[in-house]
Amino acid sequence: MLAWFIVPLEYLLLHARAERYIAKAAAAAGSPKHTRLMHKAVALTLKTEELQYRFPAVTQKITLRRLEKQMRDEQSK
Repeated sequence: MLAWFIVPLEYLLLHARAERYIAKAAAAAGSPKHTRLMHKAVALTLKTEELQYRFPAVTQKITLRRLEKQMRDEQSK
């Protein structure tokens, strides 16, 4: 039962951090920082995927809501 409270927070945090590192790595393309930032992004992505595997019911709801919001935002443009 506790998973319904903790997993969504951890999932969203890991996902947001991974996106941030990917953006930073893209901005640092060609520099030595690029590889380090990509390693961090990959590690966070793997942790996110592990949560998706361990708690599919919780993470699928979050993913669907994020995709629906993204579609609404694109349609409103």
